[in-house]
Amino acid sequence: MQLDLALAEDVLGCQIPIQPVVHGIGMEDLAPLLKHLRDQRRAADPLMPLAEVDPLKFDFNGIQEEAREDLLRGMRQSHLVEAFYAGTLRAVEHDEVAQGFRVYYEQVRRDFSDPEDVL
Repeated sequence: MQLDLALAEDVLGCQIPIQPVVHGIGMEDLAPLLKHLRDQRRAADPLMPLAEVDPLKFDFNGIQEEAREDLLRGMRQSHLVEAFYAGTLRAVEHDEVAQGFRVYYEQVRRDFSDPEDVL
């Protein structure tokens, strides 16, 4: 099922602060992943151990304590992304989507100086 931006935001219950197409990856490309994440969100184990994140990464990006905790909590869902892409036929799609998010994050960091605004 293809989702446009408005429908994806409705499904997730929040605004998605991206342009309709980000460096060749559009909402239609992310829709199956977003639906999978929504459907599988309950599968995340709130007590699962998480990989250590180098504090220097947080410091470099100016991310303070509350935002750090939010990001670490969000990591509990990251295995769902891996599971979704493990079941797809396009082996490079995972890397393309990850690259799209990385490029978008770099763009947002250039446009906003306050780390809270970036997040």
